[in-house]
Amino acid sequence: MTAMVAAAAGGRVPAAATSGEVVRMRARIGDRLVVGEDRVGEVVGVPSADGSPPYVIKWLKDGHIAMVLPDQYSRIVPAGRAAVTEGSGAAA
Repeated sequence: MTAMVAAAAGGRVPAAATSGEVVRMRARIGDRLVVGEDRVGEVVGVPSADGSPPYVIKWLKDGHIAMVLPDQYSRIVPAGRAAVTEGSGAAA
């Protein structure tokens, strides 16, 4: 299944599997947003019905809640998967 077909069907596609294709970011409540190497937050709100940004995020480090419009350096980690940051090698 190609990334575009999976995205259209509501499936989740790992960023590495896109082979340069543009895939729109989608999230659900409970997913994790990883920004850069050390910022990890839990998605606590998704105002858009289709799961597109912006998201309401609760940052794990300090509990701060903010509306976030992720950039190209951000990724969504589905709920239940470990959000590993590159610099730490530990699950967040």
